[in-house]
Amino acid sequence: VIPKDASSKEETIWIDTGDPGAIVHPLNSWEEEDGTIVIWTPFCEDLDLTMNTEEINTFLMTEYRLDPNTGKVIDKQIIDH
Repeated sequence: VIPKDASSKEETIWIDTGDPGAIVHPLNSWEEEDGTIVIWTPFCEDLDLTMNTEEINTFLMTEYRLDPNTGKVIDKQIIDH
């Protein structure tokens, strides 16, 4: 997360979701009044870029709620198909 008023790259806040996987093309994000950052994005637990499999990568629409003050992350699946 890069704060809006950041003046250097050192002000970047790194937040670990704890979930290995891939986020591709976030669809929407916004900041709540309390500073929480909400991101709606497709998430894939086991992205395979080799295309050497008949299995299709499965992306699930996920909401991430990031608290830049505490580093806490809450995630939930918002669409399951």
